[in-house]
Amino acid sequence: MGQPLEGLLDEAMRDGAISDDEIRSVRRALYGERGEVGEAFLLLHEADKRRKTHSDEWSRLFVEAALDVALNETPPQGHFPPDKARKVMEALGERGELRSDTVLEALVAIVEKADDVPPEFAAFVLRRVKETLIYSDGPTASG
Repeated sequence: MGQPLEGLLDEAMRDGAISDDEIRSVRRALYGERGEVGEAFLLLHEADKRRKTHSDEWSRLFVEAALDVALNETPPQGHFPPDKARKVMEALGERGELRSDTVLEALVAIVEKADDVPPEFAAFVLRRVKETLIYSDGPTASG
């Protein structure tokens, strides 16, 4: 068996950048033999906070894992349960910048792809997108 996910993420994000090879290793650790990725998603989010450079492959993995946790981990598939929605909202909070290529993209993807999301979660996502578009000085601000 390979290196544990937490160790892979720590090593990969040591310099703030993650290579495609490291992403493939993370993907194997994340989806290899595991059915549920909830805990692993929290590790991905913590690693994403340390990321200093953009990676299309990392962004895809992050959004894929978020969708998997949100919509496929707990029956019925396609529905985002209120308890998970509350945990996400509490973890991200109402203030503070969110990365548009990972966290915001994942939040929007959950709302778009879910058969059902709690109304308070949809409102939370809209507020966070609005805040990012208006106040962020990140990539979305510069076009």
